[in-house]
Amino acid sequence: MSDVDALFGRGEAAPKPRTGLVVAMVLGGLVLAGVGLACSVIPGVGLVAWGWNVAEVDWARVNSGYYAADQRSRAMGGRVVAVLALLASFGLVFVQLWLLSQGVYHALWGLLVAQLIAALPAS
Repeated sequence: MSDVDALFGRGEAAPKPRTGLVVAMVLGGLVLAGVGLACSVIPGVGLVAWGWNVAEVDWARVNSGYYAADQRSRAMGGRVVAVLALLASFGLVFVQLWLLSQGVYHALWGLLVAQLIAALPAS
């Protein structure tokens, strides 16, 4: 490959959609949101939304011609994964809202704080 090919993005130097980054961000965000059910799912949902934004930017780049036409299916795959993860993370938000409305957090954290206070040495 010559320097001219690299300059104009031909061959191996051609830009590709960041599907690996999208998948890592949305899966990491879903794990973070799942663990966050104990406290807050918002950081995980934010990471999933950021991954979705990267997928949408890649899709726009495919449609504008920045990426080669043969990269369309790869960008679409990243977009589908991101949208499904975004829907799942919104579902986790509603699960957390339901848990909050049922008093689960008050009971759980109240019990843990009461045990922590009871374990402290008396002064």
